[in-house]
Amino acid sequence: MLRETYQEFFSIVKDALGSVGDVKSRAELHAKTYARFRSKYDMASQLVVEAASYAWSMRKAVDAGEDVGRCVVRFDRRLFSFKQTRRGNPVLSLRLSNERIGLPISRDGAYQRLQKHLEEGWLATSIIMKRSLGFLIVLSKDFPEPSCRPNWMGIDVNSSKIAVSIVCKEKVLKQNYYGQDVCVKQIRFEDRRTKLQSYRDRGSSKAGLKLKNLSGKQRNYVRTRVWQISGEIVKLAKEFNANIAIERLKHLRKRKGEWGKNSRK
Repeated sequence: MLRETYQEFFSIVKDALGSVGDVKSRAELHAKTYARFRSKYDMASQLVVEAASYAWSMRKAVDAGEDVGRCVVRFDRRLFSFKQTRRGNPVLSLRLSNERIGLPISRDGAYQRLQKHLEEGWLATSIIMKRSLGFLIVLSKDFPEPSCRPNWMGIDVNSSKIAVSIVCKEKVLKQNYYGQDVCVKQIRFEDRRTKLQSYRDRGSSKAGLKLKNLSGKQRNYVRTRVWQISGEIVKLAKEFNANIAIERLKHLRKRKGEWGKNSRK
């Protein structure tokens, strides 16, 4: 049923993309297509609205010649809820075409983190279903406007490290460098990948498998370290009661050709 919902939702998206060319706003696209989609597709009304909205957000990519081969299905707060069975087991209730279904939730680490966020005042605003039928939960929380702090933390992202300086009235209070280990590890990963690729080109099947595993390890390592570094930076900013200023990173990819291989990594 989830697969059928995804496929029908994607069909509406592609159908709506065919009607985007002569409309000027999301509201105009909705008014033009809603009645036709409701009669043509066996889909909950809010999912029809979401599909047209998704198509509108993808219009520029389609105009640029990109092939839309996938989408995500968004269930808003009217289409999902969290419930419990009589035995107290957690269930995600989803409104599909003409009925609701209940999906059992594993009480794993992700579920424990979700419960902690909900206890801290976060609200689940929507559920996103990917093509793989995996689910993501979008959380939202209102925070008070931050007051201006006396110190400033400047963050400069270089090719080999992240330089962090805390300044108060032109006086440097603290200076740290983060991410050197990421730079060194990336270079080691690349050297290892180069060797494995040469072995694979000579016909080694084991080298191909190791190359695939290496790609996952590299991605996971960098992603983990990025989150850890960001946490350390925020912790330092709180310690020195500092605002955070990050350099403008726009158009960074356009300068990529000017860098060496190791600098790019």
